[in-house]
Amino acid sequence: PTADPLREWDYGYGISTRQEILRRCHMAHERNPLANTAVQLTTRFAVGKGLTISYANSKIEEILDAFRKNPDNDVEGFEKTLLNDLQVDGEVFIRFRQNEDGDTIIIPLKPWEIWWIEHERGMARRLQSFHIVQYMDNGKPGDFEQVTEDVPADEILHVAINRASYEVRGRSELFRILPWLSAYKSWLENRARQNHWRDALLWDVTIEGATPGQVATKRAQYKQPPAPGSLAIHNEKEKWQPLVNKSSAGDVAEDGRQIKLMAAVGVQLPEYMLSDGENSNLAS
Repeated sequence: PTADPLREWDYGYGISTRQEILRRCHMAHERNPLANTAVQLTTRFAVGKGLTISYANSKIEEILDAFRKNPDNDVEGFEKTLLNDLQVDGEVFIRFRQNEDGDTIIIPLKPWEIWWIEHERGMARRLQSFHIVQYMDNGKPGDFEQVTEDVPADEILHVAINRASYEVRGRSELFRILPWLSAYKSWLENRARQNHWRDALLWDVTIEGATPGQVATKRAQYKQPPAPGSLAIHNEKEKWQPLVNKSSAGDVAEDGRQIKLMAAVGVQLPEYMLSDGENSNLAS
């Protein structure tokens, strides 16, 4: 929130704007149902069960099939996961390399490990190299090393969304709705707390003509309220009255809906796709 909106998100050693925003977007995608549903629905509509390719040349078909079915590439899996990544991270980096057999393989890179992109001065789209700082490991805990390298631009495919015509890096689809996701989450939690405590039964006990000492004695006696289904026996000078504060959940339902609508419009999804069919119709 303190970053200059006229500058691209900075990156560098320690906590940076891009790193912090990506962390929040990933947390929202993993933990917030609205954010996760928005991303998954977009991928299902765009990719569905996967892409279908028609070939007019048998030699080209042989080459591309070998590339797509290579276990290192897993193109059918990447078709969906890369689109999820593009929405959450705002950009995708794919590195092309050759394996031992000379076959081309693709390696998705983590956007937060791309510290900067060097380009021709004054020509932001003429990329020259990608400065990458990676923590390479083999899956064994504690067995990793930091690798820093500048990779030529022709070895990496960079796809970005939500960027201005003069910018290089992309922005997450979830970035603009993060405040509203947080507001809706807080609203639901607060309503749950209010509903719990407002519906809790409170006993008001009146003792006619009681002295302060008698009131203190009764307070000690009823330190623990009667359990549900039990009896409370007293004389005519002691009167019990239940006090209930109604939750009035229906009175504030529209408030929550308006907050959720801000998140829905931010990811450009209709309301009925986000678990609310109240306003759906034949056109929906």
